[in-house]
Amino acid sequence: MENRVSTYGEEWPLFDLCHSMKNTKSSKKVILVDRFRSDATLKAVRLAALFPVGGFSASFSIIDLIHSIPSNTQVSREQLKDSRRQLQHLNKAPEWRYAKPELKAVFYQLTMLQQAEQSDCLLTPFTANLTPEFVKKALQNKKGFIDYTKRKIDKAMLSELSKIPQYWFVVEMVPVFGSHTKGRQRPHLHGGVLLTTEEKESTRKQKTPVSEAFHKAIGKCHPGFSERLLVMGDHKDHAEKNGITETTAAINWAGYCFKLNTFARLYLNSKSNLTADNETKRQAEVLYGLLTPKAAKLSPEDESTLEAFMSWN
Repeated sequence: MENRVSTYGEEWPLFDLCHSMKNTKSSKKVILVDRFRSDATLKAVRLAALFPVGGFSASFSIIDLIHSIPSNTQVSREQLKDSRRQLQHLNKAPEWRYAKPELKAVFYQLTMLQQAEQSDCLLTPFTANLTPEFVKKALQNKKGFIDYTKRKIDKAMLSELSKIPQYWFVVEMVPVFGSHTKGRQRPHLHGGVLLTTEEKESTRKQKTPVSEAFHKAIGKCHPGFSERLLVMGDHKDHAEKNGITETTAAINWAGYCFKLNTFARLYLNSKSNLTADNETKRQAEVLYGLLTPKAAKLSPEDESTLEAFMSWN
């Protein structure tokens, strides 16, 4: 049986779902309680963004949003139908280390939105299409697909922007039956990145600096493979068009990025397909700590960061 398929001179790797499921790395048993808690917390965050206490105002901040979330989140009683656990043991946010990737991505978005409000940066959603050649190399890398991808992007960002901006991404893989991929799962990235206006603007019809970085990291994009290698959005513009807040738009984007999360993890044979830079991870954990004050054990550095969050107007 042929294991490769030709795509304009390049080849897509063949992904065997059954083989991936049989050979998935063993991991610790998922705690159902924390899954329920994560889902309930996600719902509470979304509701708080849609219906902020005191209504919408220019002064309503991310910190106000977090403080408006009830201390006891509501786990669905349907989920507890066959459970002996009492409801009060479930109605609280899980510790950060047990939070679902989607919940962490939401807080990556919130902390980066908070940073954008305090600087001249913009939180920008993006989709990056990975070329077949890049995918082959990433799959063969000993440290894994995610690690290889992030290292390549970091290196290119440093080269083109003279820095590594705060950003996060997940890998998504979707069946594309009937197209030139012939059913192969074409991996691509969804995520968010903090950029200055100069980093995302084109000069003299040239590629933007951030686009140059992604092209350098991922490779050339043949027109037959995809119309564009990098697609960037605008949370503010999306919010205005749909009559929602920028915060809700940012939260919704994180949810969209995880619509096929389990599918991607199976193919990548990975426990998680989410990654972010260390600064964003640290800031998000500190912000999340406002929901779990008893569970949060903050370092002096984290306490300073939290103090800066709280004192900002």
